[in-house]
This record gives sequence, structure tokens and C-alpha cells, in this order.
Amino acid sequence: MREIKFKGKRASNGKWVYGAYIPASEDQPIEHIYDLQLDEFVEIKSGTAGQYVELKDKNRVEIYGGDTVRCAHGNCRVEFGKWVSNNRNNDDILGWMVMGEYSAHPLDPQAAYWVIGNTSENPEPLKTATS
Repeated sequence: MREIKFKGKRASNGKWVYGAYIPASEDQPIEHIYDLQLDEFVEIKSGTAGQYVELKDKNRVEIYGGDTVRCAHGNCRVEFGKWVSNNRNNDDILGWMVMGEYSAHPLDPQAAYWVIGNTSENPEPLKTATS
């Protein structure tokens, strides 16, 4: 069964909280994560929510949208998007991607990834692993 969960940074102290995401709305202009372990709604900093991509890195750390990972293509951000294949025999792919400084590739469950940060912690442009 598919595991759907999110993480976001607590507005009160900047620590990660995990659970169900409740987006902001007209009636409730603040984003929240419902923490199942604490059984409470936790206000999170706007723009820090990321969905679990159902993969773990080589250190068994869960990978979420918005994470920065090190992989064969250098340092990449994990994002949901459309990858347009350059090969005529392959269809375009809509799904989780690793977006590098100069390239984008579908997230590969067989590849080696290491979570090294998150875009909410380090919004700087990506640099390749060799720079």
C-alpha cells in the first residue's frame, strides 16, 4: 500500500514535523501538518512542506519533495514534474524527478542517493558535486 505523508518545518522552532499536510486556504491562511504521533495540528513555515517520495537514500533516510540529494548527476533537487524524453521510443514521464544544475532525470528506485539538505534550508542554486 502506498504511504502518503509529508514533512514541514515547525513555525515555532524550525524543526521538522511529519504527518498529513493541510494546505492554507481562504478560511485558514496558515499551513499545518497533522502529527499523528502527537495527535495535534502543528503550524509550519510557508513553503516548507514536502511529500514523501516512497524512497530512502543509501543511509535509509526518507526522501521528500524539496530535498537536495547527491547522486550520479551531482547535487540535485527532488521535484515533481514532467521529464521529456529525448529518445523517440520513450514516452514523456510525469512523476518525481532529480533536477540538477544542467539536467533533469526521473527518480530511479535503483540509483544511489544521499539526502544532503532541503531547499527550505538552502535555497541557493545547485552546484555540481565537483564544484
